Parts: sequence; structure tokens; C-alpha cells
Amino acid sequence: MNKRKIRIKKERPVKMYQELYCASSILRDKSKKQLKKRVFYEYMASLLFSAFTFEAYLNHLGDKRFKKDWHDLEKLHWLEKLIVIENNIGLKIDKSRRPFQTIKNLFNFRNSIAHGKSEFLTETKIKINEFDIYREELPKTKWEKYCTLENAERAKTDVKKMITKLHKKAGYDEDTLFHSGISTMSGTMLNDE
Repeated sequence: MNKRKIRIKKERPVKMYQELYCASSILRDKSKKQLKKRVFYEYMASLLFSAFTFEAYLNHLGDKRFKKDWHDLEKLHWLEKLIVIENNIGLKIDKSRRPFQTIKNLFNFRNSIAHGKSEFLTETKIKINEFDIYREELPKTKWEKYCTLENAERAKTDVKKMITKLHKKAGYDEDTLFHSGISTMSGTMLNDE
């Protein structure tokens, strides 16, 4: 039996910010179903993916607005990228309030993780009941304290708000913001050789 060769061509747009946003959402939702002691890492990962989502969107929008120049601009700090884009689309973001403040805190957290270093923590407390010492938590770093469901949910909400605001002001269709484009696949029969 002769097997025919088929050349298959597949195409699919990948919007990285969408993939990262989805990862953040899945991890945050998964954490709600876990035992309390095991959710810390889901919160951490969800927060990191929220930060990645925002920067990936800046790169997505920057590439659309600046075409060939974005290759050089994408090396900027996330805040510098945001300012360049703000100026380009004529938007003034209030940096003293949410959602910007959430994003600023999110990137401080991301930087703590990305540039992590070992620490030795010491904490001293006076306790009245000697049995309370067995329920005490160990001392935590600032970034560990940030890994909460509340912060993960706020990050997801505020990142989406900020992205939506930028997208809309730049004049792009809001309906396609968090939806993939059209994927295609085609096949061509090849002649027997």
C-alpha cells in the first residue's frame, strides 16, 4: 500500500501576554482549592505571571506602535516602557493610585524574586501563654509576606485594568484583547516520487 505524503502548514498567532495571563489565573484559581500550607507557591507563581503579563503586553503594544524601533526600546525598564507608550498614545496614568500602585508593588516583588539573595531573619516577641509558641509562624521576608490570595487577585484585576486602558486608548479593539487570533491549517498532497 502506497502512503501519500502530505505537506501540512499550520499557523497560529501567539500573544504572549494572553498566555501569561492565563497561567496567572489558573495558578490563582488552583490555590483556592489547595490546603492552606501548600498555596504559598501558587500565590508566588500567580504574582510572577501577572508581572510577566504586564511587561509582555507592553512589548506587544510597543511593537505595534513603534515597529522597528521597539527592538531597542524593549530593553528599557518596565516603567520606562510604560512612559514611552503613554506619551505615544496620549494617556496620562495616575501613578499615585490603583491600578498603577498595584503594578509597581508587583514589579518590586518580581525583582525580589528575580534578583533573590539569601537572608537570615531574626524576630523577637514577648508571649503571654507559653503554649502559643507552638503556633507561631517563622519570620518572613517582605516578598514572602506579599504572597497572598488577596495580592494575587488584586494583581490579576489591576493588570487587566491597566492593559485594557492602554489597549483602548491606543485605539485597538477591546474584544480581541484577551482572545487569540484565528488559527489555520492546510494540507497539500505531494506527488509520488
